[in-house]
Amino acid sequence: MAVVVIMAVVMTASLKLLGTQIDNAALKQTRDKHAAIEQALIWHLRTFGHLPCPDTNFSPAPATGSATVPCPSGYGVVPWITLGLPRDAAIDGWGNFISYRVATGPASGTTTDWTAPPAPS
Repeated sequence: MAVVVIMAVVMTASLKLLGTQIDNAALKQTRDKHAAIEQALIWHLRTFGHLPCPDTNFSPAPATGSATVPCPSGYGVVPWITLGLPRDAAIDGWGNFISYRVATGPASGTTTDWTAPPAPS
């Protein structure tokens, strides 16, 4: 009987350790994807002078990965196709699409619309 109890305690501790390792791996994967998305957003901003609109075509249908233009909302998921990233880059370590929010002007309480192309000079 004591052997069964000891084995149960060891197995419980092992499962908790395994769960922690899985969560840590998912967190690291998500952080790496955030860094790649950040670089893609910086490239887009430098190249086009504005940030892409979020993909708002994610509910109830699956996300398309393309920016919705004009921006109906400053909130959605990362527009991975617009950023030139693979679909997997927009999915976090737990299998969810990564949220993306960008200031779209006075409607969102800011004075700057980061999704508007710069005015010609």
